[in-house]
Amino acid sequence: MRSLKYNLLALVLLVASSFVLHAQSYNMDDINGTTVNVPTASTVSFYDSGGPANKYPNNENKIMTFCSENNSFIKVDFTTENFRIHSSDVLKIYDGPSTSSNLMAILNGYNIPESFSSITGSCLTFEFISNSVDNENGWRALLSCVDNPVIY
Repeated sequence: MRSLKYNLLALVLLVASSFVLHAQSYNMDDINGTTVNVPTASTVSFYDSGGPANKYPNNENKIMTFCSENNSFIKVDFTTENFRIHSSDVLKIYDGPSTSSNLMAILNGYNIPESFSSITGSCLTFEFISNSVDNENGWRALLSCVDNPVIY
């Protein structure tokens, strides 16, 4: 009986650790200027440079691109409880792999859109620009792959 308990405990720990290992979280500052491939069956957390616990810094100009691994569309969901961008700072979102792609949204303040996704391809590019004063808590976004575009 004792062996069965240890085997069950080992199995539970193995399964739990696999979820932790596959959970991906990125801060804008850690990966500025790079492209992240989003795995098909997962959700990726994306934060401003301050991460989940701090305000974003002043004088930022950062770019981050997310693309799906299987060429499906990339969907973004901003969590409302964590979305705070000062009215003089902007988060721009482009429908494609660069800031030369079509501009989809300009976000600031407390007003955030419903879920939306890339429309023309498998990538979304985020550009964040902050001024020299008045920083806020920033954002947490959840990114995932979807088969069909989501338009807001």
